[in-house]
Amino acid sequence: PVAEPAAATPTPQTALDAGLAPAPNTGYFAGGNDYSSYVTATDKTDFTSDTTAAVPGANLSAVRGYMGGTGNSTHGYFGGGYSPAGSPAGLVSTMEKTSYSTNTTATAPGAVLSLKRYHLSATGNSTAGYFAGGLPGYSTMDKTTYSSDTTAAVPGAALSIARGYVAGTGNSTHGYFGGGYPGPGAFSTMDKVTYASDTTAAVPGAALSAARYGLAATGNSTHGYFGGGTDAGARSIMDKLTYASDTTAAVPGAKLTEAKFYFAATGNSTAGYFAGGRVSSSPQTRSTMDKTTYSSDTTAAVPGAALTLARYGFGSAGPRANALPLVQIPT
Repeated sequence: PVAEPAAATPTPQTALDAGLAPAPNTGYFAGGNDYSSYVTATDKTDFTSDTTAAVPGANLSAVRGYMGGTGNSTHGYFGGGYSPAGSPAGLVSTMEKTSYSTNTTATAPGAVLSLKRYHLSATGNSTAGYFAGGLPGYSTMDKTTYSSDTTAAVPGAALSIARGYVAGTGNSTHGYFGGGYPGPGAFSTMDKVTYASDTTAAVPGAALSAARYGLAATGNSTHGYFGGGTDAGARSIMDKLTYASDTTAAVPGAKLTEAKFYFAATGNSTAGYFAGGRVSSSPQTRSTMDKTTYSSDTTAAVPGAALTLARYGFGSAGPRANALPLVQIPT
């Protein structure tokens, strides 16, 4: 008789089978300045359709710019910055939390930064966000623990050089913060944060190919992309950081479609989205969205994903950036 075929090996249950919802394939861009005033506006970009729409319910609670933004698969966190609202006007330590499932934003009082500052940057993994540097001249690293919505300074993770205007991205184990100012000039320095030990060190081999500040960064599990910035003029350069070797190189095919600075980026596992910003010519503010496709190291404008308001100096976060899991991890 013919032998019966061997029974198929059961497929392991995936996270989605276990009842966890997929993380939204979106990015959020909050606050900033439209060149006449600071705003609360929040835009949401759908990466599946490459379209962007305003989400008024997710607007910041007060006008604010130059903050850091990061998050996990369910919430985005926007910390610090400058606000002309309130008394007195100036630097803030405020932390606001955006719920991706409801498109709403509210302050998180227990998660305020340890110092009021602006022109800072942030990145993180699924459990914590790291808010780095800022002006006037800080190397401070604050760690926001998502499960408790609390923030504390972690001195061992301070930047190697006090600076603002940095850009941050990373994966599940490490964060990278590149560039910055003031020098006496711009920096090309790249600092690497090890999440397991809450320590930071400069990695000379990963330095940017050109010193600059006011740049933006995002990436996936293997690479970070640092685009634009300024140093004696706006730049369109795109640098690619390879995490496995801690090395960085310019990728000419991925340069931005226009030289710009003071903008923000987020993305998913396949592409990075670089939004808005300032340029050197008039009019000086942009709503444009550039999409960097990681598999080909190419960048192109996506007109349908342009911001609803031309602005600069805003924050960004997304549920699939920084190698976050493709499912919503309960916090």
